[in-house]
Amino acid sequence: MDHDLQISQMIMLLAKILEQSPVSIEILPGSVEDWPIPITSYYFPFLYVDQNLGVPKKLLFKLYLTADHVLSKSGPSYSSLQLIASTNVIMLANPANHRALNIRKLLILDGLLAPSKELVFTQLLLEGSKVAAKESVIWHHRRWVLQQVYPPDGSLLNMVRNQTPEPQDGWARIVVPPETIRKEAEIIKTACGIYPRNYHAWTHWRHIMDIVYRSFFASEDQAYASIMIDEYEGLRRWVESHVSDYSAMYQLYCHHKSTYQLLADARQPRSAFVKVPRDLEEHAFNLVASYPTHEALWMYLGLVSDLLSPERKQELCTRVRALEYQGHYSQGYQKRFCCRSLSVPDMFGVVARESIIIDFGLSVLSDKTLGMRHVIISSDVFPPPCVNV
Repeated sequence: MDHDLQISQMIMLLAKILEQSPVSIEILPGSVEDWPIPITSYYFPFLYVDQNLGVPKKLLFKLYLTADHVLSKSGPSYSSLQLIASTNVIMLANPANHRALNIRKLLILDGLLAPSKELVFTQLLLEGSKVAAKESVIWHHRRWVLQQVYPPDGSLLNMVRNQTPEPQDGWARIVVPPETIRKEAEIIKTACGIYPRNYHAWTHWRHIMDIVYRSFFASEDQAYASIMIDEYEGLRRWVESHVSDYSAMYQLYCHHKSTYQLLADARQPRSAFVKVPRDLEEHAFNLVASYPTHEALWMYLGLVSDLLSPERKQELCTRVRALEYQGHYSQGYQKRFCCRSLSVPDMFGVVARESIIIDFGLSVLSDKTLGMRHVIISSDVFPPPCVNV
């Protein structure tokens, strides 16, 4: 059999397997010969057991060359099925391939690829591939597909226009069922498990929660209130077990802040939110006390302190100073936090947002003209802003 024809048949076979909605997909190291795949199997050369799909890595790269050729020559000579099959291969090998993603978008717009199937496929990628889980374009593509499944709701936009920021590109105007929201949250946590400190996954979480905030504000549906509470508690537990994941800590801070901003405008009693404490001070402080060498936790404590009154900031700083740490880094984080919290002015009377600790990593510039050394105080660098609702 012609080699090119054989490769093309393998690409189409992979597409047929993906049509069966496998529960997982994994790129297997090595070649076909390294795995117990019976040559008589219908799924050969792929490993498909109990709806779990394995694709040998060396085979995938061979298929990639042919699939990429199809995309470069795409036109009337190739059917939609061939384009879907080829982009399947390309996204498995290179999830950030913009050309493949754009072709799939066009197929969805032309009604040749069901958005629901695309959601299933991208879920397989995000939950089964470390490479895919860290790619921002895959998360953006998934949000775009969600907008095709759940078109923007103009009535929702009108209801919240005066109370919330204008959503960008139609996002957050869409109404997504609570069960779909919960499913997205699970996908995000799985992706964060296979690729730690996953900024793009947590950014997707923030986008999803924007929908929850606006949906709750517009309808005060208790199903959305329940999601807000469950995600708050889940995120607290996540931070407690992932003490280096600052992205998660920042989202917890924003979620807490947005929840109380939302409650201030809510028209119904807040009894559903009694489990949500007024602030995160104790949570952040206890984590810092237990894991003082993790800089992310000190940054988290700094975020939390921004929500406190000057008197409570002073009290918190006193508590932090009372902690006894061993080691240069822990002591440095401690000093930097207290210096930042108290907004210590520099020699020119300028209040620095970050610490003014010369021996703890801040840039020191040698000024030969003046014959002196002075600290370059970091400017106000903020993380991405919270979405106020």
